[in-house]
Amino acid sequence: MAQIKLQAEGLNLADTFAFSGTVSGAGISEYDVWRVNTNFSGSADPIASNWERDDTSANDYASDKIGTGMTESSGIWTFPSTGYYEVVFTQSRYSASASADDYNLIISASNNAGDGDDYNTISEPNGGQDGNFDGQAIVRAFIKVSSTTTSKIKIGVSNAAAQVGTQCDSGKNMTYASFMKIGDL
Repeated sequence: MAQIKLQAEGLNLADTFAFSGTVSGAGISEYDVWRVNTNFSGSADPIASNWERDDTSANDYASDKIGTGMTESSGIWTFPSTGYYEVVFTQSRYSASASADDYNLIISASNNAGDGDDYNTISEPNGGQDGNFDGQAIVRAFIKVSSTTTSKIKIGVSNAAAQVGTQCDSGKNMTYASFMKIGDL
């Protein structure tokens, strides 16, 4: 049982407190950021290569993962623990074409270990832009992870025109995904 020292004025935060037991529901238990480190053109669903964990460290930028962190193999993502997750994917893109360029950012989920085509697309915004452009697109999905063995996701881009490129960098987050556990089951 926790002991609390009280003064007539209230709680003295300068005192040392001893707690026994487990504190639950406090803070974020899982957070991880991965980026693609090599530019590519056209579509990739999933983006199956060149992912790396964010290792940027400058000006007190916190690049360390919290918790166990995600794992990725050939574009298939595995969650470290069950729960509810927010997945955010950001694509930096460019085109040097004078034609309209449509693109989709895709987050797809499977509860069948990602076997075959057993994925449901849960987030896929459509966009288009005429002419030359540089820009970013962001897609967000909320995932219920009921099993670390069978709950999988994949992340991809579908660009209607091959001249749409995805900008990537190994020194900063240009095209990247973040994964944050926001609750327990």
